[in-house]
Amino acid sequence: MAPAASKPSGSDVALQAAIDGNLGLLKKMAKKVNLREAKDDRGRNALHLVAAKGHLEVCRFLVEELGLDVNSTSAYGSSPLHFAGTEGGESVLRYLVGRGGNPGMPDQALVLKPFDATLFAKRSLCWLRLRDGGRALLDAQFCKILRPRWAKAWYREGTALSSLKNHKGAVDAFAEALKLCPSSKKIEKALRKAKITNPKSKGNEAFEKGHYLIAADYYGEALAIDPFNATLFAKRSLCWLRLRDGDKALLDAQFCKMSRPRWAKAWHREGAALSFSKNHKGALDAFAEALKLDPSSKKIKKSLRKAKASMKTSGGSGELDHGSPGFVR
Repeated sequence: MAPAASKPSGSDVALQAAIDGNLGLLKKMAKKVNLREAKDDRGRNALHLVAAKGHLEVCRFLVEELGLDVNSTSAYGSSPLHFAGTEGGESVLRYLVGRGGNPGMPDQALVLKPFDATLFAKRSLCWLRLRDGGRALLDAQFCKILRPRWAKAWYREGTALSSLKNHKGAVDAFAEALKLCPSSKKIEKALRKAKITNPKSKGNEAFEKGHYLIAADYYGEALAIDPFNATLFAKRSLCWLRLRDGDKALLDAQFCKMSRPRWAKAWHREGAALSFSKNHKGALDAFAEALKLDPSSKKIKKSLRKAKASMKTSGGSGELDHGSPGFVR
């Protein structure tokens, strides 16, 4: 006869409730068990486990009602912030910081293992979640020094560089990570995004300076990487409008609309290009469709009013001056 399974202790039940995010059961167990003392075999208390799972409301209960220490450490020196930063998500991480959590607490683990690249990688992610790109990059670089052939070390550097808007550096880091781990879809996606972001960012800068042809070239470079990106088509369409090239503006607007047919801006771009090219009936239809998709848009309403007024002044013939409806960004 097989031995009967041992009954879980009150602490075990409470910690499992924390993992599951079962606030009702956890509140019941809190009356029977001292949750400030309950720990698993790795020295993790309920707050560590909740932070790792991202259960914000349970986290609030443990901190605000039971008084669990936001800087308590597990047997391996990791704090709730460490678990939230690497596993649980930004909302819990920011809550813990707001309640007095010290982002430097994961240092305790590094005191025990100062050459552990994994710990540097985890802390780098914590800094990223806290939107501290400088510290994230520093830890990623330490990680890379310790394990230069580890794809994650290069990936962490790439994400930190991206957060600092060093898109060229991010592309190089992600490319190296992909060489080390060619099968990683995550790295491949990050590299592709960085490659698009680099010329897109340059295009945005050129546009703000009024260098519309240069901006259009950069958007084209990004489109060569991501040929179905509606945002890039919308941006380049506006460049062509500013350069007074209605045909190219219309073509990009139509590609934009094909990529995202339920996007109000795509229809607005088409309306703007048609207005510029004096196809006023088509412009009215496009602006009307844009307004259906975004009824609260003052910009679209203004464009529609101008198009209607121009139709009246042209006697409904479709003649409209090369005015501003399409030039609203």
